[in-house]
Amino acid sequence: MKACESVQREGRSIRLDLETLEALQVQRWFEVYRAGILYVKERKKRDRSAVVRKEREQRASGWHSDAEFELLVWLYQNRCAYCWFEADLTEDHVIPLVAGGSNAIENILPACKYCNSKKGGRV
Repeated sequence: MKACESVQREGRSIRLDLETLEALQVQRWFEVYRAGILYVKERKKRDRSAVVRKEREQRASGWHSDAEFELLVWLYQNRCAYCWFEADLTEDHVIPLVAGGSNAIENILPACKYCNSKKGGRV
Protein backbone atom coordinates (compact mmCIF):
# COMPACT_ATOMS: atom_id res chain seq x y z
CA MET A 1 0.00 0.00 0.00
CA LYS A 2 1.30 3.46 -0.93
CA ALA A 3 1.87 6.17 1.67
CA CYS A 4 -0.91 8.76 1.52
CA GLU A 5 -1.41 12.24 2.79
CA SER A 6 -4.60 14.19 3.35
CA VAL A 7 -4.79 17.47 1.43
CA GLN A 8 -7.38 20.28 1.50
CA ARG A 9 -8.62 21.06 -2.04
CA GLU A 10 -11.52 23.47 -2.64
CA GLY A 11 -12.77 23.06 0.90
CA ARG A 12 -12.71 19.24 0.75
CA SER A 13 -10.19 16.90 2.25
CA ILE A 14 -8.85 14.39 -0.25
CA ARG A 15 -6.22 11.68 0.09
CA LEU A 16 -3.35 11.63 -2.38
CA ASP A 17 -0.42 9.28 -2.62
CA LEU A 18 2.89 11.06 -2.10
CA GLU A 19 3.98 10.71 -5.75
CA THR A 20 0.82 12.45 -6.96
CA LEU A 21 1.16 15.12 -4.28
CA GLU A 22 4.77 15.77 -5.26
CA ALA A 23 3.82 15.95 -8.95
CA LEU A 24 1.07 18.51 -8.15
CA GLN A 25 3.50 20.60 -6.09
CA VAL A 26 6.08 20.57 -8.91
CA GLN A 27 3.40 21.50 -11.44
CA ARG A 28 2.22 24.38 -9.24
CA TRP A 29 5.80 25.57 -8.80
CA PHE A 30 6.30 25.66 -12.58
CA GLU A 31 3.04 27.60 -13.03
CA VAL A 32 4.12 30.21 -10.47
CA TYR A 33 7.64 30.35 -11.95
CA ARG A 34 6.31 30.77 -15.51
CA ALA A 35 3.88 33.50 -14.40
CA GLY A 36 6.73 35.31 -12.64
CA ILE A 37 8.92 35.21 -15.75
CA LEU A 38 6.08 36.50 -17.93
CA TYR A 39 5.40 39.31 -15.44
CA VAL A 40 9.07 40.36 -15.43
CA LYS A 41 9.25 40.28 -19.25
CA GLU A 42 6.07 42.37 -19.55
CA ARG A 43 7.34 44.86 -16.98
CA LYS A 44 10.68 45.24 -18.80
CA LYS A 45 8.77 45.79 -22.04
CA ARG A 46 6.60 48.50 -20.43
CA ASP A 47 9.62 50.17 -18.84
CA ARG A 48 11.45 50.12 -22.18
CA SER A 49 8.50 51.69 -24.02
CA ALA A 50 8.37 54.48 -21.42
CA VAL A 51 12.08 55.16 -21.97
CA VAL A 52 11.60 55.21 -25.75
CA ARG A 53 8.70 57.65 -25.38
CA LYS A 54 10.75 60.01 -23.17
CA GLU A 55 13.62 59.89 -25.68
CA ARG A 56 11.19 60.65 -28.51
CA GLU A 57 9.79 63.64 -26.57
CA GLN A 58 13.29 65.00 -25.95
CA ARG A 59 14.26 64.66 -29.63
CA ALA A 60 11.05 66.31 -30.87
CA SER A 61 11.20 69.93 -31.92
CA GLY A 62 9.37 72.52 -29.84
CA TRP A 63 8.32 72.44 -26.24
CA HIS A 64 5.56 73.72 -23.97
CA SER A 65 5.29 74.48 -20.29
CA ASP A 66 2.80 73.08 -17.81
CA ALA A 67 1.24 76.54 -17.55
CA GLU A 68 0.59 76.58 -21.31
CA PHE A 69 -1.10 73.21 -21.12
CA GLU A 70 -3.20 74.35 -18.15
CA LEU A 71 -4.29 77.40 -20.18
CA LEU A 72 -5.23 75.11 -23.06
CA VAL A 73 -7.30 72.94 -20.68
CA TRP A 74 -9.01 76.08 -19.39
CA LEU A 75 -9.81 77.16 -22.98
CA TYR A 76 -11.41 73.76 -23.57
CA GLN A 77 -13.39 74.20 -20.33
CA ASN A 78 -11.72 71.16 -18.70
CA ARG A 79 -13.20 68.91 -21.38
CA CYS A 80 -11.75 66.42 -23.84
CA ALA A 81 -11.17 67.94 -27.29
CA TYR A 82 -12.63 64.84 -28.98
CA CYS A 83 -15.60 63.58 -26.94
CA TRP A 84 -16.19 66.80 -24.96
CA PHE A 85 -16.63 64.91 -21.66
CA GLU A 86 -15.14 66.14 -18.42
CA ALA A 87 -12.46 63.65 -17.36
CA ASP A 88 -8.81 63.40 -16.32
CA LEU A 89 -7.11 65.03 -19.27
CA THR A 90 -3.81 64.07 -20.86
CA GLU A 91 -1.68 65.78 -23.48
CA ASP A 92 -2.50 64.48 -26.96
CA HIS A 93 -0.19 65.27 -29.86
CA VAL A 94 -2.33 66.08 -32.93
CA ILE A 95 0.52 64.87 -35.15
CA PRO A 96 2.06 62.06 -33.06
CA LEU A 97 5.72 62.23 -32.11
CA VAL A 98 6.26 58.89 -33.83
CA ALA A 99 5.02 60.49 -37.07
CA GLY A 100 7.40 63.43 -36.72
CA GLY A 101 5.10 65.79 -34.80
CA SER A 102 6.48 68.47 -32.54
CA ASN A 103 6.14 68.94 -28.81
CA ALA A 104 5.03 72.57 -29.25
CA ILE A 105 1.76 73.73 -27.71
CA GLU A 106 0.29 74.21 -31.21
CA ASN A 107 0.45 70.43 -31.66
CA ILE A 108 -1.15 69.61 -28.28
CA LEU A 109 -4.81 69.07 -27.38
CA PRO A 110 -6.34 68.03 -24.06
CA ALA A 111 -7.81 64.54 -24.39
CA CYS A 112 -9.26 62.03 -21.97
CA LYS A 113 -7.26 58.84 -21.54
CA TYR A 114 -9.80 56.84 -23.53
CA CYS A 115 -9.72 59.11 -26.60
CA ASN A 116 -5.95 59.53 -26.42
CA SER A 117 -5.30 55.78 -26.33
CA LYS A 118 -7.98 55.09 -28.96
CA LYS A 119 -6.30 57.53 -31.33
CA GLY A 120 -2.91 55.88 -30.84
CA GLY A 121 -0.33 56.87 -33.46
CA ARG A 122 -2.87 58.08 -36.02
CA VAL A 123 -3.22 61.68 -37.14
